[in-house]
Amino acid sequence: MDLQNIFYVLAIAVMVSWLIFVVMVIYFLWKINQAILHFKKNTVERVENVIRENKARIAGVVSTSAAVYLADKIRGFFKKVV
Repeated sequence: MDLQNIFYVLAIAVMVSWLIFVVMVIYFLWKINQAILHFKKNTVERVENVIRENKARIAGVVSTSAAVYLADKIRGFFKKVV
């Protein structure tokens, strides 16, 4: 083999290795994307289940917080007036 053929073989080997590397990177990026989408779907389902199962409890907490907030605002208003 002369020098030119050696360089051709090396160039072909480098191109093939880069092609394999690019395909692997694309595959890993696709798997990461699928994992993120799966995580998002599971998280949404979990939140929906928690809300569905604990509607009364959540409503109680929200209404209590709103009542306390409104009571503080009303007290503050009357303190300013008096």
